[in-house]
Amino acid sequence: MHHARVFNLDAGELRGRVLEPWARGGPVALGDQEWDPRDCALTILEGAALDPPDLAHGQGWHRALRSARDVTEDVLRASAPAEAVAVLATTPEARRVARAALDRLGVEAFDWAAVRSRLLTGEHAGERIAGALIILDGHAPANTWLLDVGLAVGALGARAVVACTPDGPAADELRELGLPALEVRGDHGVAARALARRVHVALSGAEI
Repeated sequence: MHHARVFNLDAGELRGRVLEPWARGGPVALGDQEWDPRDCALTILEGAALDPPDLAHGQGWHRALRSARDVTEDVLRASAPAEAVAVLATTPEARRVARAALDRLGVEAFDWAAVRSRLLTGEHAGERIAGALIILDGHAPANTWLLDVGLAVGALGARAVVACTPDGPAADELRELGLPALEVRGDHGVAARALARRVHVALSGAEI
């Protein structure tokens, strides 16, 4: 298993280097590598600074586990934008369309991965989540996409917007399950406008 570990960060460094890019959906640059929040886990420990001898011979992490406490959930919950929409998109193009749609509304976006684990354990991510936008695009959506749709709709109800390309593999499955989904058509700008309209209705209940 690949991993990167960084020690002795203060609150500002943690926020700038890790939390902000993680909440935006990455990538997070650590250990000469970029990490995608959708494909990895984040652990944050709080404790006393470790001296160089404590970090020698690759022992830093084991020493940190013994002397610090795991504050991952608390820190991620506190760092989520106050009025934001969680975004899950199955392709880079879908992510660009999602960001463009939310930019039109002046709404911040953060990555769905930051709230998935709390929903799975029964912890609602809280009122910080205004809604969720899920875009299913491409020919091979991730195996977990249907679980993510269920989590979003179950936790957020009408504030969860699901969109898909009309000829994508997800469209038929969503129709069979009776899940309403916006079919995204046209170029980048057209799709972003359609999504912005649907998100606006989902968040406010008012037509544009």
